[in-house]
Amino acid sequence: MKNAFFSLIGAALFAAACSSTPVITGAESDAEKLYRTGAAYLEQGDFEDAQENFLKVIADYSYSKWEPFARIGLADSHFKREEFAAAFEIYKLFLQMRPNHELSDWAQFQTGNCTFEQRPSDFWLLPPPEEKDLSDSVEKAAAQYREYLRLYPQGKFVAETEGKLAEAETMLLSRELKVAEFYAKKDRCPAVKMRLKYITDHYTITSEEMRGRIQELAKQCPGGE
Repeated sequence: MKNAFFSLIGAALFAAACSSTPVITGAESDAEKLYRTGAAYLEQGDFEDAQENFLKVIADYSYSKWEPFARIGLADSHFKREEFAAAFEIYKLFLQMRPNHELSDWAQFQTGNCTFEQRPSDFWLLPPPEEKDLSDSVEKAAAQYREYLRLYPQGKFVAETEGKLAEAETMLLSRELKVAEFYAKKDRCPAVKMRLKYITDHYTITSEEMRGRIQELAKQCPGGE
C-alpha cells in the first residue's frame, strides 16, 4: 500500500515536471521569447500552452521575424494532436503567404503528410461503392508529394518525400488491383479492363507480384491490358 502511494506521488511529480513552464534565456525580444516558449511547450507535448504562445506571436508581432516560425509551430502542434485538417490549412496559408521562406519546404512536405494521414482506416474494404472517396485523400497526398519534388528538388525532405510518395502510390495501385480482382470474381470483364487500362496509363509497375496479378487478370479478361 505504501509503495503504491509513493508511486502515485512520483507519477504526479513527474507529470508536473513534464508540464513545467519552460525557462527561456537569451531571447532578444518578446516575440522571440514567446516563440521559444511555445516551441518548448510543443517539444514536451503541452499543445495547448504551445498554441497559446504561438498565437500571441502571430497576433501581437505579425511583422516580427518570429511570426512565420510561430505559424509553422502552430501547424505542427495541430499535426501532433492529429488535427490534420486544421494543420493542413495553416501550412497551405503559410505557403501562399511566404513561398520563399526557409520553412516553406517543410510546409509543403507536411501538406502531403496531413492529407495522407486523413485516409480512411477502411481504405482497403470491398466492395467499394464509395471507392473514389476512400482513395481521394491518398491521391491528393501523392499529388502534394510530387509537387514537393518539383518545387524543392534539392530540399531537406526529398528522401522522406520519395518514400512517402512510393508508399502512397503502392497503396493506390494495390487498391486498383483489389477492385479489379473483385470485378473479375463477379465476371464483370468490362470493369476489369477499365481498371487495367487505368493502371497501365497511370502507374509504373515495378513489383513482380503486382505484374503477376495484372497478367492473371488479363488472362481472365482478354484484351484488358
